[in-house]
Amino acid sequence: MQNNQVTTDYTDFTLEHFLADPSFRTWAKGTADANTTTYWQQVIGIYPQHEATIGQAVAIIRKLSQPSPSATFNGQQLSWKTIETQINGHTTRKTISWIRYAAVAAAIVLLAVASWLLLSKQPQLQQQTLAAQRQRMVLPDSSVVTLGANSSLSYNTWQPGKPREVWLKGEAYFEINHLNKDSAHITPAQRFLVHVNDNITVEVLGTVFLVRNRRGKTAVSLESGSVKVNIAGTRQQQLMLKPGETVELNPQQNLVELHPQKDSIPTQWRSGNLMLNNTSVREILQLLEDNYNRTVKVASPELLDKRVDGILPLNNEQHALMALSSILDAEFREHTNGTLVLKKN
Repeated sequence: MQNNQVTTDYTDFTLEHFLADPSFRTWAKGTADANTTTYWQQVIGIYPQHEATIGQAVAIIRKLSQPSPSATFNGQQLSWKTIETQINGHTTRKTISWIRYAAVAAAIVLLAVASWLLLSKQPQLQQQTLAAQRQRMVLPDSSVVTLGANSSLSYNTWQPGKPREVWLKGEAYFEINHLNKDSAHITPAQRFLVHVNDNITVEVLGTVFLVRNRRGKTAVSLESGSVKVNIAGTRQQQLMLKPGETVELNPQQNLVELHPQKDSIPTQWRSGNLMLNNTSVREILQLLEDNYNRTVKVASPELLDKRVDGILPLNNEQHALMALSSILDAEFREHTNGTLVLKKN
C-alpha cells in the first residue's frame, strides 16, 4: 500500500469486514510495511468507535497465525492460511458470503484455541464421594487425603518444579507429605495449595489439617504443623494458623473469625461415629444434611437449641436417625420430595 491516506469509508465495517481485508490481515499479523502500518493507525484514529472491534479482529488473526495448538474442522486443519486460500478461491461469489465464511471459520478456530487453553488449566483428575461415604486416597507425592461425604477433590498432573495444587468441594482431612528441608526457603515445588473457591487458598508445608467448605462458609482447622490461609477479593488477608486453631470464613459477609478449636467434631466423621458432648441439635442436623445430602426441617423449633450427649453413627442413615430420635424423644418423617421433618413426640 503506497498511499497511506485513508480513502475507504469504514463507518459500517463489522468484525467480518476487517477479517476479510487483506491489508488489515497483513497489518494484524505484524508483517506489514511502514505505509500499511501508518494507514491502519490512521484508521483507528479516524474511527475510534471501531477500536474494540479492530482489537478483537487482531486477536483472532494472531491466534489463527500461531502454529499450535492445531484445530480441525471436518478433518481439515483450520489455520488463517487455509481460510485465506478458500476466500481467495471463491472470488466469483458475493463478497459478503466469503466474508461470513471467514468470520465463521475464524470463530471456530478461536473457540478451539480458547477451549484448549481453558482445559489445560482446569483440574483433570477427580475423586468424589456420595452421601454417607468417606474415601481415603493417596496423592502422587504420598500425601494422604480422607474425603468426607458429598465432597470432591480435583487436581491436575503435577509438573516438576511447580506447586502441588488441589481443588476441594465439601470437606477433607489432609496429611501432607513434608518436602521442604528449610522452612525459611521454600521452593515452588515444595508448596502445597488447597483451593477452596475463587477467594480462599490454603497453603501448607508438612501439616495435618481439615478444610470444610459447606453452605457458603469455609473453615480450616489445624491439627499439627502450620498453614497459611490466603483470602483474596476486596479484603485481602493472610492468616497463619497454629495447631489447635480454627479459622472460619464467610466471603459473602466478608467475615473472618479465628478461635481455638472447641472440640473434635470437625474431624470425627473420619471414624464413622460422632461423639456428642453437649452438642446442639441445630449443629447435629446441619452435619446430617451435609453427610447424607438431605434437607432437614424442624416442626418443633424448641428442639434446635437442645443439647445432647451420646454417640451418633454416621455410616448408616437409618441408624443415625433412629439414634437421634431416641435421644430427643422425637421422630423423623420423610416427605415425598425426600425432605426429612423432625417433630417432637
